[in-house]
Amino acid sequence: MNGHSQYWRSLIRKTTMSLFVALVMSVYQAYAQPNPVDTYIAEKMKQYRIPGLPILVLQNRNIVKKSNYGIANIEFKIPVTDSTIFHIASVTKLFTSSIVMKLVEECELSLDQSQRRLNNLDCR
Repeated sequence: MNGHSQYWRSLIRKTTMSLFVALVMSVYQAYAQPNPVDTYIAEKMKQYRIPGLPILVLQNRNIVKKSNYGIANIEFKIPVTDSTIFHIASVTKLFTSSIVMKLVEECELSLDQSQRRLNNLDCR
């Protein structure tokens, strides 16, 4: 093997290694960059001292973001998972009243309607 072919093999090896390192670094940077939503949630969790929470964002009936943050049990440091059950107390009242007012705005419901009429609604 002459010196000329050794030079080219060495150059090809170094170039291939450099390209591989560049590819690995670009993939690492893509995954290492914090997502702005994750950063915002982490800031708010710290600000309001929230130990853990799940998030699900839908757009046109498609899941665009699904994540779990923090811990569900502080004492045992159990992380929040998809199957974590949270005690939500009276929060459902807020959602229900918001839905009712949205229906009122869309003229689908009147606040003066009898409850008997609402019992026959088909909610499919």
